[in-house]
Amino acid sequence: LAGRLGVMAADGSNVQLLAFPGIRAARPAWSPGGDRLVFHGRAGGVLSVYVAATDGSGLRRLARGLQPVWSSSNLIAFVRDGRLARIRPDGTGLKRLTGLPGSAPDWSPHAQQLAFIRDGRVHRLRLGGGVRRLTRRPGSNPVWTPDGRWVVFDRGDAGFRAIYRVRPDGTTLRTVTTGNEGRRIQALEPDVQPAPR
Repeated sequence: LAGRLGVMAADGSNVQLLAFPGIRAARPAWSPGGDRLVFHGRAGGVLSVYVAATDGSGLRRLARGLQPVWSSSNLIAFVRDGRLARIRPDGTGLKRLTGLPGSAPDWSPHAQQLAFIRDGRVHRLRLGGGVRRLTRRPGSNPVWTPDGRWVVFDRGDAGFRAIYRVRPDGTTLRTVTTGNEGRRIQALEPDVQPAPR
């Protein structure tokens, strides 16, 4: 997509490419209401977090950072200076969430926890609480299941990647794939729009 974002219906129809002049956009995520997107973009050599309407209008730069994710409680978590931070969609309330490095954040369904990567391992941050390491071995790309009962992630190298799941307390680590299915994980990082309420 060469620095543009693509929006389409679930059946693949109505494809719209959104271009933001001067900004190489990547890693979009939907707002809880499905009417806006958050993404990171590079402009003038600086990575920043932006929000815009799904038609590309109303572009707003929130802060310097990358890897944004939008919670069901309307907060945006992202990586800033190598640590996890959060901000409101109007650009207020910037707050650092971790003192140590973290990347690849993903909100739990009820927006009380974040799964993320630190030192190559999957961790969980409970808002208002502490950080817990969920895996002893390396993992990447953590995401919560819709019911919040599992954190799913992948592990391996370029030749073989498997998908695993673990409970948010770090117990019951299980392999989800039995073969080399994990290597087919797409680098395009699609995000699915929330169901209307």
